[in-house]
Amino acid sequence: MRKFSISNNDLFLSEDFYEQENKTFYLLDRPELKDDFVDYIINFSHCHLGVGGLRLDVRKSFHGLVKKVLGLNRALTMGTLNAHGDSNSNQWVYQDGDRVVPVTDWISQNDGNYDLVLLHVCNPGNITLSLKKSVVLYCKGKVDGTSCRTGNNILSFPSGTEYVVNWKIGEKIGHDYSKLPRTK
Repeated sequence: MRKFSISNNDLFLSEDFYEQENKTFYLLDRPELKDDFVDYIINFSHCHLGVGGLRLDVRKSFHGLVKKVLGLNRALTMGTLNAHGDSNSNQWVYQDGDRVVPVTDWISQNDGNYDLVLLHVCNPGNITLSLKKSVVLYCKGKVDGTSCRTGNNILSFPSGTEYVVNWKIGEKIGHDYSKLPRTK
């Protein structure tokens, strides 16, 4: 697992994802471009999880909802996990090199360290999560270019309140996430 930090954001890349992205972009070999790369991956994760991606106004609206519900008047802290995921005996896991790691292990180490946790990890078992201290955005199913439009991306608050988030819903509410319909 590799960890990169910029501003209030920490990005955790599995070894597999790191190798894949580094081959594609060669940015991690150039320290002066590391922040741009990390920002790109975090934007990419927002997009695949149904939140605007490169549209800064959409991300700001989404972050505004999270801050409002949490009662924050400062910048959000964010932890993003990017890894290839699977389900194994009713357990959500991710691949980190040769290791298969339960997603719950990563959550146990990071819940409460961030206001918002983004899990850019496929979840083919449709396993449901809720964290005790952090807000979490994750996908029930495959995370890819189509999950952003129609996916079952779940925004879950420590209180148990949940929202379904995807680009279609975002367009319907004009990307004003304060109008996001609750699921529970």
